[in-house]
Amino acid sequence: MPKSRPAVLLIGHPNSGKTSLFNILTHSRHKTVNYPGSTIDYGIGTCKLSFESDVFVVDTPGIRSLLPKTLDEEVTLKSLYHVDDLVASSSQTPDLIVVVLDGGRLSLQLPLLKQLKDLGFPLMACLSKQDLEGKSHALFDASILSEKLGIPIVPVSMPKSKGISALKRVMSAQLARPHLSPKENRQLANFKDMMAALQWSEEICKASMRSEKPKIGFDLDLYLLHPFWGAVGFFFIMTGLFWLIFAAAKPFMNGIQSLFSTIIPWVHMILGAGWFSQLVSDGILGGIGSVLIFVPQIFLLFFALGLLESSGYLARGAVIIDRPLSAIGLNGKSFVPLLSGCACAIPAMMAARTIPEKRARLLTLLMIPLMTCSARLPVYGLLVFLLFGQDSFKSGLAMTGIYISSVVLASVIIGVIGKFFMPQKNHVHSSFQIELPPWHLPRISNVALSAFHQTIGFCKNAGPIIMGLGVCIWALSTYPSPDHAYIFTLGHWIEPILKPMGVDGRVGIALLLAFAAREVFVSSLVLIFSAGHPGELLLSLKTATFLGTTTLLFTPATILGLIVFFMVSLQCTATVAIARKEMGSWRMALGMTAGYILLAYGLAVVVVQGF
Repeated sequence: MPKSRPAVLLIGHPNSGKTSLFNILTHSRHKTVNYPGSTIDYGIGTCKLSFESDVFVVDTPGIRSLLPKTLDEEVTLKSLYHVDDLVASSSQTPDLIVVVLDGGRLSLQLPLLKQLKDLGFPLMACLSKQDLEGKSHALFDASILSEKLGIPIVPVSMPKSKGISALKRVMSAQLARPHLSPKENRQLANFKDMMAALQWSEEICKASMRSEKPKIGFDLDLYLLHPFWGAVGFFFIMTGLFWLIFAAAKPFMNGIQSLFSTIIPWVHMILGAGWFSQLVSDGILGGIGSVLIFVPQIFLLFFALGLLESSGYLARGAVIIDRPLSAIGLNGKSFVPLLSGCACAIPAMMAARTIPEKRARLLTLLMIPLMTCSARLPVYGLLVFLLFGQDSFKSGLAMTGIYISSVVLASVIIGVIGKFFMPQKNHVHSSFQIELPPWHLPRISNVALSAFHQTIGFCKNAGPIIMGLGVCIWALSTYPSPDHAYIFTLGHWIEPILKPMGVDGRVGIALLLAFAAREVFVSSLVLIFSAGHPGELLLSLKTATFLGTTTLLFTPATILGLIVFFMVSLQCTATVAIARKEMGSWRMALGMTAGYILLAYGLAVVVVQGF
């Protein structure tokens, strides 16, 4: 059991800067984005204060009131009375609560602070985001605010880490002061008259205001939130994003291809002839290289999404997409989980906890696996390369089409499920509300660092799986002899099922192995088609034929069918496991998996046969 230390809780509204402060205090790298729902679980770290031993710092999900409406708000409320369940604290309640206040929305956030103060929690506050629109002057006087509220308030600037030393000194002093236990009656934290609460807050802000909020000469929101032009802008932004992914990644991909083209023959020469040499060069290096070649594209995807997040654009996307989502029983609150699904379905499903309505949350959980996650990117990258070769513009346009088609197809599927399998008894209007953050100029270094760590995480997660399966595939494709290997026998058994999709048993084996991780599909093809190294894969697939015939295997129809199959099929065992946890039912999770696989197969057959 770790030594007991004081516990400091960071609490505040969504998008108030809690996670940024947590990262600064604990030297962590938790992802920070500027729309609600980005934090759906605790972040725990330690911080060294002046003249004080280490203290635990707990980052909590954003909360607007102590009367929770969502699962993530319940997570925060629980930490107020049971922080000892999270860290080795000697007290059930936190030794200090730091309320993180956004200087741009102070009047909306002060009622939460008063609720905590009325309950008797030991409090101080941190006032952030006052340098709005590039202005260096503060909007509010922290000393007047402190006097009016009766608690210490320290102004800080998160991007420049200004005021952090002062904040630590005040935290240390507050921890040294004795305090009484907070009241157990949580209903005391409820304002019976919300208008009175907001009026009180406005008076406090007015009394402590130094200057008026700067006015903006040109408002981008007039265009990017427009019902028509906003959608047009979204299309062009996404097209440009994917063009960037293909065009900018090309030299790096060529470099990786050249590297493995050199390494693999060199390994053959060093190890000599024999099974071990083939295992290392073909089974391990060939499989890993086939996925690493797409890592530049994955990094650029994370980087581009990071730029959109940190600028404030994606919060506007939630507003644009609210009305279309409401047509299928969802709302703008589903935007954050669905967007997260473009990176990975696992954290995306956890982010769905922020949706209070049970039906909307379940429909969102069902829709997330249909989003184009980063694990699909190597697969789509390979298939698009087979269609358009080195043409970056066409490839970027095709990737945009895949992403948009996946959203449209997912919407149709969820609409059908919602209407026929989860009908809504009473019509419920969308309850989506969002506080749009101000536009920010992204800090390239922070976005690049975040994209780097996400890419490293992708490689760490995929690497062991690819290596292990690479060894298995090599063994199955080598023994008892290369011409009569076990993998061809297995492929022969499943080929009748896959022929309507336009593929043979060899591709079928790669599809089966992709259930461990979608990106394994690419590394499997390298080994199955004896490509040697990633650079030879495209040529091998372009010239591959059905065994014993001259019929090409990868035709435009077959490639489109495989794209549709991967758009719908749920080929990730980790996603199934987290779906069971978030849905609370193995029956729903397994039913979703089987249903999506069968639907993917049926749609792929329709595409191939009707092309």
